This record gives sequence, structure tokens and C-alpha cells, in this order.
Amino acid sequence: MNSPDGGDGGVVRSDMPPSMQQNVTILKAVVIGLGVLIVAAVLVLVFTLISRMNARPPAAGFSTQITLPAGAQVLESHWDQGKLTLRMNQAGQEFIRQYDPATGAELSSLVLKPGIRPPDTAP
Repeated sequence: MNSPDGGDGGVVRSDMPPSMQQNVTILKAVVIGLGVLIVAAVLVLVFTLISRMNARPPAAGFSTQITLPAGAQVLESHWDQGKLTLRMNQAGQEFIRQYDPATGAELSSLVLKPGIRPPDTAP
């Protein structure tokens, strides 16, 4: 349907002052820009929801065996970042070993030599 001024029904009319025509054009651009931002935000929200629904659930738990050296005595254990760390004593020798609890594989080993101490941090 045509407007009374013969245009295509737009808001900007030829009988408007130029400053008002400019304001209406700016307002149109702002509304279109905000509409694009809303669509983009909805797409990000949908993508995030789909990604989280498809994510693997956390492992329920595991059961494995870790074989310790013969005669070793566990002095201390620590669980951190999915790794099991054991401080052990075997025949008077202390050592620290780190294991992957899911597989039981030894990840690293550190032998503690007697007489070596960390530097004192006290003043």
C-alpha cells in the first residue's frame, strides 16, 4: 500500500525536515543492528546448550589395581588433578610415585635421598 506522498510506505517522508529524516535513518540502523545482535545471541545460546548436552558425562568411578613394590609401606597418599600420588618407604628408602588411577600405570617416580632437605623458608 502506498503512502499519501506516493512513497513505498517508509517512515522518512519528503516533507520532513532534513534533521528529522537523518534521525529516523539513524534510528532504523540502530533497530536493525540490535535485531542482528539478538539473533546472534540466540544462536550462541542454542550452540552452547547443544554443546553442553552432547558433552560426555563425568566418569562414574573406576576400579583398578595398583601393584606396589614388594615390602613397600605407604606413608602418605594424595589425590590431585586425576592422579594418585603415594609417598612410600621400602627398606629405609623413601620415594614418591605418581599413578594414573584409571589404568594403574605409573606416571612418575622420585627417589628421596637421605640427608637432602629443602631449603628453609623461615627467616
